[in-house]
Amino acid sequence: MLNIEYGSYQKLYDKYGEDFIYDPDMYFNNTYDEKWITSDIARKIIKDIDKSEVLGENCIESPILGQISQKIYQVEQNIDVNL
Repeated sequence: MLNIEYGSYQKLYDKYGEDFIYDPDMYFNNTYDEKWITSDIARKIIKDIDKSEVLGENCIESPILGQISQKIYQVEQNIDVNL
């Protein structure tokens, strides 16, 4: 289960000890393995949420952007766009 809580680092540390991720971007960038994106669960999640298809470790087919690298995809997901 994924729980998202907002608060200061100290508040979260006091509650969870070291069992939490305070900066998801830094965590992702430092622990990411290119093979994760091609797992069955990752493919399903990306397809269900973003309607994109994972073509390989470094390529995702987006219905809006066409073929993009996973690094661009990661940045795209962090942009708040009001359509």
